[in-house]
Amino acid sequence: MINVFSSDAEMDAPVVDKLNLGQKLVIITLDVLLLVELCIAMYFANLAQDAFTPTFVKTFFSLLLPTVLTGLFFLRRLKTKTAIVAL
Repeated sequence: MINVFSSDAEMDAPVVDKLNLGQKLVIITLDVLLLVELCIAMYFANLAQDAFTPTFVKTFFSLLLPTVLTGLFFLRRLKTKTAIVAL
């Protein structure tokens, strides 16, 4: 059967490395932090009923951006180094 949704380049692409334990812990921590940030943003937006949406957006995205950037930094830093073997 021919797979019409993938090209030859995708079939020949190298296999992506799996996440190591440190990276998995970073992902779990990020998930929990993002849920906490969502709750905080909803709480502050609820305090300002007349400006609910702007308050939510300002609060959530001001918390979200540093969290995601820090998470990406740690994911890259904890990436397993692979040795290149010459044939």
